[in-house]
Formats: sequence, structure tokens, C-alpha cells
Amino acid sequence: MRYKPKKTFFQVNYFPDLSFYDNIFKGSDLASYFPDWETDRLKITFRDFDKKHSVLLAHNRTVYESDRYNEKEEEKIIKLISSGIKAFAKEHFLQSVGCRRMFLIKQNMSFSDLSDIITLKFYSESLKSLFLFGINDSSVNLKTTIGPNELRVTIGPMKTDEIPNFIKYNINNHIRPEANIRVKELHDIVTGYPEVSLYIETDYLFQTTKMSFSDIDTFWDSAKKDIPSFVNELVNNLFEEKIK
Repeated sequence: MRYKPKKTFFQVNYFPDLSFYDNIFKGSDLASYFPDWETDRLKITFRDFDKKHSVLLAHNRTVYESDRYNEKEEEKIIKLISSGIKAFAKEHFLQSVGCRRMFLIKQNMSFSDLSDIITLKFYSESLKSLFLFGINDSSVNLKTTIGPNELRVTIGPMKTDEIPNFIKYNINNHIRPEANIRVKELHDIVTGYPEVSLYIETDYLFQTTKMSFSDIDTFWDSAKKDIPSFVNELVNNLFEEKIK
């Protein structure tokens, strides 16, 4: 099974350069793709309220943010970023590229049972013995590498009322500003969250002192493959056997 992310960020970081302000409007392909945009002459924000995604072009970073996963739309936007970034960023100024995905996997069990599974999987018996009344809740942070990329993972059980603290919906850029629309959409979003879920956050990062424009595409190809593969294996491992 392939799990769909609840939220995604794709970000390219670069050193600030004054020429950015002269070239910021040359990324016209993004402007033609998004129906709504605004600028304060220091940055541009492109929005699509219907598709629930946006792009920020700033002096030191370009960020794609999505609150509704759509593989085809995501691919189009990131390819536009990759090809258009050459207009306003210098190659030798590139610092890093990263992709963060947040997953919310509904569970048909109690919060306590899900917490017990995570505790059994990630904590040793000697550590658990220190907690005389048991571990009622926990999250686990892990870090590893996949090829040249760094992967950081957060795993934990989650209740409905905790979700907005971890998955922050981009209200300003992904919901129309009219009050009646905004209130209804926010209500539908919150009431649509599962009662109990497994929260997985993946931070995938490539960083080097000699980054090139081609590294953006190479990284993205890896992220599309490595993140879902890791999440799938992680979930399978968690629930394959509850107790060993």
C-alpha cells in the first residue's frame, strides 16, 4: 500500500543576492500556472485555493507547499521550480534542497493500543521498566542517510485534537479569504481528521557546498522513490507483529 501525505513541503535554499530583485519576475511560468498571486516587491506568493497549494519565491528560498496531495500537480510545480530557478538564483549560491512530508494514517484501534505498539517496537525492556506505571504516549525521532541524502523521521500516535498542532494547514494561501468560506472549510478539515492515527513526518535533505541545478532534479527523483518506500516499510514493520 502507498500512503498519501497529508501535507508536503519542497524547498530549495540559496544564499541571498541583490540580483534576485531584478530577476524575480522572470519566473513567469509559475505566474501563468497559478490563478492567484501577490508580491510586496521582496517576494512573490503564488496560490491556488482550489488545488490547495502555493509557491513562495523569496530572496533566500523557494518553497512549494501543498495541503492536498496530487501527484501530477506536484510533479508539474516542482519541475517548474527546478527549471525556473535559474532565472533568479545563481548556481554557485545554491545551499540545499529538501522535501518534508507529513502522513496521518488512520487506525481502527484505541490510542492506548497504538501507543503500546510503538513502545514495544522502539523501547527496550530495561528502559520500559523505569516507568513503573507504563508509557502512555511517546514519539520517536530517528535519523539516517540514503545515499547522499539525509532522512529524519518522527513517529508517534496522535489524537484528533493534537493534529492541528503538528500539521498546520496553510489557511492564508490555501483557503479563500471570504469569512463564510474559510469558516466552513476549516470546520470540514478539522472534523475530517481521524480519531486515532499514526503520525509520520519525514524530512529528506540534500546539502553540499558544491550544489548544482541538476542536483535539484536528481534529489526530487530520489525523494519520490525513497520516502514512500521507507514509510511503507516502516508501517509494515510496526504492525507486522505487535509483540515479539
